Amino acid sequence: MIGITATAVGLFFGFYILYLLSGWAFSRFHDRWHMRELWDWAAVPMLFLIISLISIFAQPLGSTFSRQLEHNADVYGLEVTHGINANSQEAGAHAFQVLGELGLSYPYPSDLVVFWYADHPPIPDRVRFAHQYDPWSKGEQPKYVK
Repeated sequence: MIGITATAVGLFFGFYILYLLSGWAFSRFHDRWHMRELWDWAAVPMLFLIISLISIFAQPLGSTFSRQLEHNADVYGLEVTHGINANSQEAGAHAFQVLGELGLSYPYPSDLVVFWYADHPPIPDRVRFAHQYDPWSKGEQPKYVK
């Protein structure tokens, strides 16, 4: 539900930015690009260009949000399996490793690639987190499963 809501909000702001930029670009370039009105077929390439630019700059924001949602799902999965498996941390780390191998994930992507494109945390980070996440031994309260 959070992802759907975030997508709706992102689309709302994206369309608003498209509205603002298309009005600016039309007023500035309509003579040079032979556009009579903004809804003219001649304006379609301009609109696609603006949409592409918005998408390029919105990609890191969407990827960061998606990585956070996936990290929260990892936390939930580790908490749910705690007490069911003999060693839920090792089971989670092994599952992430197998997931990376089967999905042919690049094992060590650069920080720029992760920032710009990755919608899931990198496999080494997920394996490391699975090994380190243990609120029970520290006397802390788990985040999701109480």
